Amino acid sequence: QLGFAGLLGLVSVVGGFLAPQQAVDGVSVVGVSLVFSDVVASRLLARGKRHVLCPYLDMLNHASSRSGSRLEYDYFGDAFGASLDPAAGPVPPGAELLISYGDRSNDQLL
Repeated sequence: QLGFAGLLGLVSVVGGFLAPQQAVDGVSVVGVSLVFSDVVASRLLARGKRHVLCPYLDMLNHASSRSGSRLEYDYFGDAFGASLDPAAGPVPPGAELLISYGDRSNDQLL
């Protein structure tokens, strides 16, 4: 969306429709509104958690004993990350990575 706004601004300046400062102002407004809607408004209006499919993170297996593990999305880095339960200790090389999917029964997880 921001790339499209930038392209429109560039075309508007090259085509003589807008002054460069007007195009920069327009693209800046689009950028601020995108960050506001994605970061601020989504958290204020969200009811509960969002559930998404995350390649690679979906391959981590469940263990209810790993309640300290967390999955998170870094908006500005555009990346998902997993924090393993620190109470579980270090993971030996070649061992299975385990996280907790939350308080759900096996039937709910299927």
